[in-house]
Amino acid sequence: MSKPIILGSRASKLALWQTNLVKKKLDDSNIKCEIRTVKSSGDIDLKTPIYSMGITGVFTKELDQALLNKEIDVNLSTKRETIKQIIFYIRLVLFKVK
Repeated sequence: MSKPIILGSRASKLALWQTNLVKKKLDDSNIKCEIRTVKSSGDIDLKTPIYSMGITGVFTKELDQALLNKEIDVNLSTKRETIKQIIFYIRLVLFKVK
């Protein structure tokens, strides 16, 4: 039995919607995967203004770190997500699997 691909995502409604879209496409292709949510600094610290936390990585740093630590196989975070970017991720995952 092959190990499922771990899709990393923030727990926001938009991020989970997009990640579930990718998961469905993979499931439809008989590729086993599961979703693992990762809380970002921006999700945890609700008091500090985002501009005070730094310009980059407020919502992605922890996902990037989880990928580097091999806790997830795919980081499904994007900047201003679009369907084209989601399709890119699906192709990237399928390429990795094949």
